[in-house]
Amino acid sequence: MIWILLLGGILASFTYVMVSANNIDFLYRRSYCDSCHYTLKWVELIPLFSFIFLRGKCSQCGASIDRGAFICEVLLIFLYSLPLLYDFSLKDFTLYYLVITLLIPISINDVKTYKIPNHMNLIFLFTGLYLTELLYVDFMKDTIIILILHLFYILLSDYMRPSIIMCKWIKSFLVCNHRAPIL
Repeated sequence: MIWILLLGGILASFTYVMVSANNIDFLYRRSYCDSCHYTLKWVELIPLFSFIFLRGKCSQCGASIDRGAFICEVLLIFLYSLPLLYDFSLKDFTLYYLVITLLIPISINDVKTYKIPNHMNLIFLFTGLYLTELLYVDFMKDTIIILILHLFYILLSDYMRPSIIMCKWIKSFLVCNHRAPIL
């Protein structure tokens, strides 16, 4: 149980850095303070405990540590601990942890940028298709549904701007929209 919670914290910390990083150098460098660039010791990398013991500040310069990482760690540790309270089969455990581990980076990226990158959606899609073993997929019906949804998106999106067109049409018939002549 302790290993699962520790794994949840480590994965949360890693996914937060992965989503927050502007470039990919976080894969081969040590973690450091964003303010003073002090290289963190291994004790300062322990999820949750380091934030609590350091009181949310860098041990060298005293700058505040991003609270988003702490919130992400608490959330993922909580979500990783939920299946331990119930009696699940091994397949259910695996599915739950995989879905949670994929949804957390998508959620963090959505909260930070209000966008979900296509590569994250594709990873989630192919993982879902692999896990269901294509048992519940009816390609013809699903293709028709996807085409209909795309049609609605195109009609109601910024390409057509139906709300603006409709508002201008309605405004043209309102009496209060016309200007009175100046005498």
